Amino acid sequence: MTEFVPSKKLPGVILITPEQHNDWRGDYSMIYNKELYAQQGITDDFVEHCISTSSKGVLRGLHADYGCNKLLSCLHGRIYYVLLDPRTAIWEAFMLTDRNRLQIYKPAKYAAGLLALTDDALFMYYQSAYYDPSRQQSWRFDDIMFNIFWPIKDPPLSERDKKADSSILWK
Repeated sequence: MTEFVPSKKLPGVILITPEQHNDWRGDYSMIYNKELYAQQGITDDFVEHCISTSSKGVLRGLHADYGCNKLLSCLHGRIYYVLLDPRTAIWEAFMLTDRNRLQIYKPAKYAAGLLALTDDALFMYYQSAYYDPSRQQSWRFDDIMFNIFWPIKDPPLSERDKKADSSILWK
């Protein structure tokens, strides 16, 4: 049976463990069922489905899109995933793997970052709104204001992440 567990730290965040079936052939998991998820309050009309790959040690974030809820998981490899409420500096970390199949429902009010822990990591997410650069905001992953634990020092960063300005308040 698929489990839906609300986060104790971040209201609105839901941890989802899909039911898995395993036998000598391999395994099977249903990753989305509109009716079942709606019963748990996830009623978004997901309009974009995206995949992102990262190599070991790549850190992406902290990013937010204040108009877009997301449903996400790791399809291959292992990812250290952090959700942050930039208004309160409360954060929570999760280990997403291709074996645990953990999904996270992330409301738009939270920022997120991920760190690839395996040579190849494949990350999938459904979005409730189309990508719009005007709604994007970034914060430094290592900002002392948030005091987030990351199991890496000095990761390679994209230009966006290098230029992230944590002094900007949440829109």
